[in-house]
Amino acid sequence: MSAYFPSLPSSPSLTSIKNTLITPLGYLPSLSRMASTAATATNYVASFLPQKQSPAEIQRLIKAVADLKAPDFVEKTIAKERQALREKRLELEERYKQICGEYFEDPTSDIHNAWLSFKSEEAKIPSGKTFDPTSNTCTHPDLQKTFDAFQGFLKLEAKRQDIVAEIQLIGSAVNSDTTLKSEYTDMKRGIDTQLHSLSGDYYEDPNCQLDILWKAYRAKVDAKAPPDEVKTALTFFSLQDTLRKILEHVQFMLDKLLSSPESESTNIQKIAETKAEQQTKIFESALQDAQDNKGVDWRSLALSTLKLGTIAGTYILLDSETVI
Repeated sequence: MSAYFPSLPSSPSLTSIKNTLITPLGYLPSLSRMASTAATATNYVASFLPQKQSPAEIQRLIKAVADLKAPDFVEKTIAKERQALREKRLELEERYKQICGEYFEDPTSDIHNAWLSFKSEEAKIPSGKTFDPTSNTCTHPDLQKTFDAFQGFLKLEAKRQDIVAEIQLIGSAVNSDTTLKSEYTDMKRGIDTQLHSLSGDYYEDPNCQLDILWKAYRAKVDAKAPPDEVKTALTFFSLQDTLRKILEHVQFMLDKLLSSPESESTNIQKIAETKAEQQTKIFESALQDAQDNKGVDWRSLALSTLKLGTIAGTYILLDSETVI
């Protein structure tokens, strides 16, 4: 044993301790530096060790477990999930509008203009040459602009399809929840009613609003009415026809949402119950550990080490006749 553990003086003097510190450093550390070093080292080691929880932390865990077991916790979670789905649907529809506009072939939309750009370039293709839209590469220099324009359209179309796929994905959760399914079914029913009023049962249904407005406009034209009256009649028709297009867009999105099959994996009720169960287990385990007083109060130990280091450093400095 002595080969590995050399004997030490039974009672080292403060002077010898001071000299031991001075020897490797060349100087005696200040009191504040010794205290800081001791605390830092202790805190570093303590960070890897089990921690004894404070009474305040135990009370926090008790409250967390109680909240998770409260009768209305699952219902509150379900309400949050429903609201998240509503917001997600609106976000997806907004992204869709950024690409496709307010309605099919909206002249202000990016995808419609990309399609027109492609058709414009396609019309310029020299006679005898044919553009293949299924090709992934350009086959001839004369077709390069047409190819590039079509690829620009395809990128937007791919984004549009991705958004529709996302809508159908959240639709599975919507259809698995009675409240949301009823909410969006009622919304679609309202849209269907408005569209029927505008368009009727068939094209040029004499009982629908659009046909009535169109005939009123044509009557003004045939009667050679003043230009402002003709313009007003056409404006009334155009506004209602634009409304029809917008409603058809909303109808399309709701159809995609409500067409998705129900799924257990997206059932909001099941998800909320599973979350509550898993979180309860985690907090109950943490609470049990805290109540069993597992771990050591390393924060207090670090504070004690700091105090001891300060006291020891004080005596060493005093023995060295250093003024603190």
